[in-house]
Amino acid sequence: MLFIPDEKLRQKKTISTYYQLLEEIYSTVYNIMTFPVNDMFLPCKVSIHYCTEVYNVTFFKGANDYYGRDIDLTARLMTKALQNRIILSEKFYIKVQNDLVNLGYPEDYGCLASVSGKFMETFRGVPESTEYRILDA
Repeated sequence: MLFIPDEKLRQKKTISTYYQLLEEIYSTVYNIMTFPVNDMFLPCKVSIHYCTEVYNVTFFKGANDYYGRDIDLTARLMTKALQNRIILSEKFYIKVQNDLVNLGYPEDYGCLASVSGKFMETFRGVPESTEYRILDA
């Protein structure tokens, strides 16, 4: 699992929006699926959630290990992922849609043309139901 703080994402030169991050992840999963290299890449499945309730549990400089309610939810979303599938929480999907508006692109631009409608699930250990979407490579 990866946690990318907002300020770190915005500092990037090439992939600095949620939309660009999603396109990059989608392209990577698609390439692994379409152009397999024996013994190079494992089958890939992904879950993505926009996390706000996280904290760093490491006290060593430069060594980051995050945990929190949203990290746990991201792991729960992974139970819905299959090989070559990306699960997006509705919270992350809304961030991507906001990026599309800011970039002047339609809501179904790029890989989002294949994103599903909303699903809802109540995960063990998560007090409220979670909305999510599916994007297959």
